[in-house]
Amino acid sequence: MPSDELFAALNDDKIDIAMNNYAMTSTREKNIDFTSAYACSGVSIVSRVPNFNKNADLAGKTIGASKGSIMLTYIEKLRFEKTVKVYDTNMALIQAVAAGQVDATYAWTSMQSGLKKVLPIPLYWSPELWSSPAGMAVAGGNNSLKQSLNIYLARYLRTNDAVQLMKKYYGKDVRCGN
Repeated sequence: MPSDELFAALNDDKIDIAMNNYAMTSTREKNIDFTSAYACSGVSIVSRVPNFNKNADLAGKTIGASKGSIMLTYIEKLRFEKTVKVYDTNMALIQAVAAGQVDATYAWTSMQSGLKKVLPIPLYWSPELWSSPAGMAVAGGNNSLKQSLNIYLARYLRTNDAVQLMKKYYGKDVRCGN
């Protein structure tokens, strides 16, 4: 389910929590609450060719994004001519990049090691353009749930199990400040 639909479900009291690599942005924080950050992930340009290292390199290109994602919002704000193709899922987007249906996309660098395992061709990742903290999304005003989750997260993130889990799925320790 795209992020915007999950956030709407939170606000409509259909779900209590949404957990993914949700970037904690000021725009999102106007509508929902976040737990303390459990990870910080960088953003890179991902493509089949190694020559896209900064935003300006994508001028005149076709850029893919997932429906309702922070990356789509970012791409739409870029101040140069481009074509934007929107995909229903992150996997459909990455497959489009791998197949050459779009020139590039923006992706969390924490996805890199996992994608290497499932894609038949190598993709190139630009240097990290920026980094953002990620947290679990909680319906606004649900302070008791948010506090409980924050207590658990603080304890868990101090453990070796947390480090090992991150290394297993992200290829590195992505806790903020590490």
